[in-house]
Amino acid sequence: ETVNMTQVVRGVDSNGVLLVTVEVTGDVPYLPPGSVITLQPYNENYIQTGGGSLFATSIRTFSVGEYHLPYAWNQTISYDAQLGRMPYLVETLRADGLGSFYSNSQAELNLIVSTNISPGSPRDSCPSGFTLDKSGPYCRDNDECVTSTSRCSHGCTNTVGSYSCTCTPGYTLGPDGYTCQDVDECSMVNVCGPQQQCDNTPGSYTCTYTCRHGLRRTSSGTACEG
Repeated sequence: ETVNMTQVVRGVDSNGVLLVTVEVTGDVPYLPPGSVITLQPYNENYIQTGGGSLFATSIRTFSVGEYHLPYAWNQTISYDAQLGRMPYLVETLRADGLGSFYSNSQAELNLIVSTNISPGSPRDSCPSGFTLDKSGPYCRDNDECVTSTSRCSHGCTNTVGSYSCTCTPGYTLGPDGYTCQDVDECSMVNVCGPQQQCDNTPGSYTCTYTCRHGLRRTSSGTACEG
């Protein structure tokens, strides 16, 4: 499942309340009604990617009973460049004491978290997937798909700080996440019609008729003839 979230900060109103517009699209795992979700502490790295831009990434976990579900969280942050840069190229946010509760009377979802920010590791050099741009200095994303540093056997899609591999129709990504493997369509149900034989081929398949005794297949393999 993938969830996309867009947040636009609109400033502070006359009552001192920070106004934020949040748009959420995508899919999340199904959880039974009444499930108790526990958010686990996490670290999130913030990388200065431009004069008014940051990229943040973290691997987090939430628990439902005895089950622990990991998920990745990536975000791109744009802000007024006149506010300056972070003190370091990379900084790490530590979040713990996470919790939430819903108020029926106020129709409010309240979130609780304790955070602190410290220099990252590395703090004055760029992490893997980025190249130092001394004009800032900033960390510029490496396009592994262009520089031929990716390990993809077929297609490559660049992402900030990394990349992902894709496959052409008829192939599926293997367990290593880089190599595409042929899909055996003949192992699926009802691929070919009645009295047809399925023959798997690289990236595809063919359906040919199985002819009764005394008949033979036509040159096209789509019918039988005497």
